[in-house]
Amino acid sequence: NVLYHHFGSKDGLFVAVLEHTYRNIRAKQLDLKLRTVDPEAGMRRLVVFTGRIWIQYPEFQRLLMSENLTGGKHMDAMVNISKMYNPLMETINDLLARGRKMGVFRDGICTTDLYISITSLTAHYVNNQYTFESIFKERLMSPVRIKQRLNHAADMIVRYLLKD
Repeated sequence: NVLYHHFGSKDGLFVAVLEHTYRNIRAKQLDLKLRTVDPEAGMRRLVVFTGRIWIQYPEFQRLLMSENLTGGKHMDAMVNISKMYNPLMETINDLLARGRKMGVFRDGICTTDLYISITSLTAHYVNNQYTFESIFKERLMSPVRIKQRLNHAADMIVRYLLKD
């Protein structure tokens, strides 16, 4: 069987698909060039970009949900997953440090919590679009509505970061 020849097992195939998807997304993030823009604008761009990733790669959420149902066993097999995230986390740290230095962002922001909040504010909307549309009787995935939601998420993140 070709599957077993190339991937060893269904789990091996799942890991390969997950890794491939992560690589594609991380490669797109490199195009953002956030280290050369104003920290507040850079953070807004990151939030909007992250939200657009969930829309561009709807299979990514399904892969992650499936992976979480297994307790993360495949992610543990991905030796390079942390390395894939290092540039992103370094960029977030850079935005935060530059924002603090400029007197715009406050101290004490945990990068991990911040990234989890960014993904939560953007992914939840896309992941639950059908139930939300049923409840609220409105089309949530129209370009206008998506833009509104991503700007809302960016506003929430930036306001959290700003000094009082």
